Amino acid sequence: RSMNTEVFMLRWVNFHLRRSGSLRLIDDFSNSFKDGEAFIHVMHRVAPEKCSLTELSFLDVLERAESIVKNARMLGFSDTISPKDIFGGEKD
Repeated sequence: RSMNTEVFMLRWVNFHLRRSGSLRLIDDFSNSFKDGEAFIHVMHRVAPEKCSLTELSFLDVLERAESIVKNARMLGFSDTISPKDIFGGEKD
């Protein structure tokens, strides 16, 4: 039985969110990611030595999103996503 890519990715992200201790799970790739919390938890889980949870304390969503993009670049994902993509919650 095959699983479509979106369902697979939702499960992967939610697996990491559960393992990180987050009380929040996602159900889509637009509104669920708007505040950046899921990104921060998953990135910290995948690369704790490079990505901290400090951004969770940022009240300014743009500042939080900019930090997420900076961390993504450190992980080798250059120009994959912009801060506006995160807090804008745009549909794919």
